[in-house]
Amino acid sequence: MLADAEERQLKDGSIKRWIDQLKGVSYDMDDVLDEWGTTIAKSQMKVNDHACKTARKVCSMIFSCLCCREVGLRRDIAHKIKELNERIDGVVIEKDRFHFKSSEGGIKQLEHQKTTSIVYAAEVKGRENDKERVKKMLLSESSQGPALRAISLVGMGGIGKTTLARLVYNDHEVETHFDKRIWVCVSDPFDEIRITKAILEGLMGFAQNLNELQNLVQHVQ
Repeated sequence: MLADAEERQLKDGSIKRWIDQLKGVSYDMDDVLDEWGTTIAKSQMKVNDHACKTARKVCSMIFSCLCCREVGLRRDIAHKIKELNERIDGVVIEKDRFHFKSSEGGIKQLEHQKTTSIVYAAEVKGRENDKERVKKMLLSESSQGPALRAISLVGMGGIGKTTLARLVYNDHEVETHFDKRIWVCVSDPFDEIRITKAILEGLMGFAQNLNELQNLVQHVQ
């Protein structure tokens, strides 16, 4: 359903807000799990450390204190999980009113589809700030010189990473700033030779009749 949501958010601001809510709750879920895992690891480390250095009676008392502390932490984690469940219920209820179309394959299909740089910028709403931030990084002084710079757009499927990349790629300032712009889709399975050929085609307008990665990379250089 995220594939349908991503496409429709360009014209419907309420769907974009729904995707932002979904993204927010998913990140908070990760945070709670990380917090719980870290808490367990710290408690185990403390218990093991005191077991090696202290007498059994003292260690027992410390272990009891740690257990009491864990009870409080568990209560805190449980409260956060309950709150997250309530937020998820709200996201699901709101999802139903949009009547998203679901496709077989779901996220896997969305992640593996081929992409192009074509974008209808006039139909994209609410991405100006994100676009300007990426542009600023691309056009800054730090992007000059021989050092290679990579800017990653990270997030769950369906939140519009590809759309944002398209907006930046087709921006007039970006277009005039760089001598060459090449759009290459890297999907599964990862094929270095196919990717390098795509880069060459973007540079020269045609694909080289080469099959060895070394020769292809030399042509790119």
